[in-house]
Amino acid sequence: MRRASLDHLLRFAPADAEDRLREAGRVCLAEARDAVHERHPALTVARQLSRKGPVAALLENARAPGDSIVAGSRGLGGFGSR
Repeated sequence: MRRASLDHLLRFAPADAEDRLREAGRVCLAEARDAVHERHPALTVARQLSRKGPVAALLENARAPGDSIVAGSRGLGGFGSR
């Protein structure tokens, strides 16, 4: 079964759907960053909203040797591999 792309699904959605999805993503990322900062104030957390699939987006942001990317699905599914 193939996943439908966001671009394909947005053709059938209300005109403001993409803006609402982006805003919901920003809010979710901000809440996650705040939760991590509250528990680990010395940890630097970068947040980035991407239209790419999870694996491609994570690999693109693994820029320098020694950088760490921590990801979790919170029980909402998993990450595939390339």
